[in-house]
Amino acid sequence: TRDEVERGLEGIAQLGTRNASTRLGENHTDQDIWIYGPEYESAVQTIMNSPVDMVVRIVAAGNLVRGDEIRATIQLYPNRIIYRGGELIAARVYAPEGQGPAAEQAVVSFLRDVNEAASAKGILPDPIRGTVGVIEGAEFYGLVQELMAHTGNVILSAYAAADTDAMGPLRLRFKVESESGS
Repeated sequence: TRDEVERGLEGIAQLGTRNASTRLGENHTDQDIWIYGPEYESAVQTIMNSPVDMVVRIVAAGNLVRGDEIRATIQLYPNRIIYRGGELIAARVYAPEGQGPAAEQAVVSFLRDVNEAASAKGILPDPIRGTVGVIEGAEFYGLVQELMAHTGNVILSAYAAADTDAMGPLRLRFKVESESGS
């Protein structure tokens, strides 16, 4: 109902106000986020008329200056499953010269490719970092070590670890195998 949608948007706006206060290091809970009226009304109508759940992002329209009102825009995205668990996201062949000292850079480049592929398919990047998922340091370096252990061309593949919707985050499962199949 309209009332539920408006309560939901109000809750998101309050959360945004708290986040802005935290970032500025001051208590601004008396300062509301301002959204242009027709844009707000359009968002309410879109959400009400949508046959699927919607992801709502309230984004600052510009840099925040202490004391100024918080002007924001509303971004809406349909929420659906983007990747099923076990679904291939990206695969790349790496030659031996891409290993050794360059293995770390090869993994970083591959993760960038995975990020681009997932974003293009519909996973919403984190608005601050621009990434769609998180990889633990131990997993990253384990992947680098695994690449360095091979002497011939290898195929590096990334799969969705579980069903992942548009909001993410995308959790990955990696596979490194010799291109020759051994």
